[in-house]
Amino acid sequence: MNRQQHPWVILLAGGDGRRLDGAMVHGRRLDRPKQFCCFHGSGSMLKETLRRAEGMTDRSRILVVVRDDHRLWWLDDLRRLPSQNVLAQADNRGTAVAILHALVHVLHREHDPTLVILPTDHAVEDEIVLHESIRLAVSIAEDSHEHLVLLGMTPEHAESEYGWIMP
Repeated sequence: MNRQQHPWVILLAGGDGRRLDGAMVHGRRLDRPKQFCCFHGSGSMLKETLRRAEGMTDRSRILVVVRDDHRLWWLDDLRRLPSQNVLAQADNRGTAVAILHALVHVLHREHDPTLVILPTDHAVEDEIVLHESIRLAVSIAEDSHEHLVLLGMTPEHAESEYGWIMP
């Protein structure tokens, strides 16, 4: 099988997840970072993203960056991954450091990898569209080793709390 069929998938789950502090969901106050919350009854956002990643690649090619002090919330969801694929950081050092941390681990295993990087705190309404978009992005990345392929969406409204990527 070629790399297009088996990219490395990195899940980013080490953030503070504080944007929803104190919010009520299903009549209960949130007591954990957003990525460990269950909003739709089918599992935490981390678990849903892991399921999404398992549809793209083999479990041995999924790395998850988490925080060690969040272990109580991620341990069960990640129990089926190889232990060396769970990268527990002491602190939240930001997205770039988390990606670099995972990339170093991938480069020890493969010389010229293709990476798919997924946040674990995003809801997805149409899994088929997302999966096909990622498949196409991986194909484009395979054909152009020097380029980064970034998937995004048009926002419904401005949100000053989020970062924006401008073309």
